Amino acid sequence: MARRRRPDLLVVSAYLAPPDGGIQRLAVEIADAFPDRDVRLLGVSSRPSTDSRVVIVPQRTGRLGSVITLLRFTVAVWRELLRRPRIVHAMTWRAAVPLLAYRGATVLYCHGAELVRAFNGRPEIALRRLVLRRMTGIVSNSRFTEGLVKDVGDRSSTVINPTLPFVPEQNTHHRVPDQDLRILGVARLSPDKGFDRLIRTTS
Repeated sequence: MARRRRPDLLVVSAYLAPPDGGIQRLAVEIADAFPDRDVRLLGVSSRPSTDSRVVIVPQRTGRLGSVITLLRFTVAVWRELLRRPRIVHAMTWRAAVPLLAYRGATVLYCHGAELVRAFNGRPEIALRRLVLRRMTGIVSNSRFTEGLVKDVGDRSSTVINPTLPFVPEQNTHHRVPDQDLRILGVARLSPDKGFDRLIRTTS
């Protein structure tokens, strides 16, 4: 039997689309950034994938279903770790929990809202700190998140802002009057995005 090739990169995300959010899209973008490498992408989703790189853990609903999904996700991650990927990139600190015993290179991508989301008591807070301390490297999506990582995990991190692809300007013939203020916000409408604060600040 031929020996399976050691993957160059394993991207672990708690969820893959659907739901379709920023973390889910970014996980795919990271995997797509290495077309010439052996990349694996693992996450929970309510629908199968035709992408040969993707390992889907079927999502189950309800309290018991959530526990079953979590157990299957953990087992799926451990199974991928047996292949000894050169780098494991976790998209959230919760998705990185199964990596705690892994001795290879690990990178954690931190998001501000995900770091400060409501916790189920002190054990989960301690688990978050342990994950942050164990990772080989940490990437923060903003300077604000960089400060959170320092505060809650006593770790330094590299700031890499997720950005939209550059689109050349197509029409430069119109002008916005100087007295008008127009702000384009590209994010989902949720409380942690701060659109309400932006409106109050600029009104």
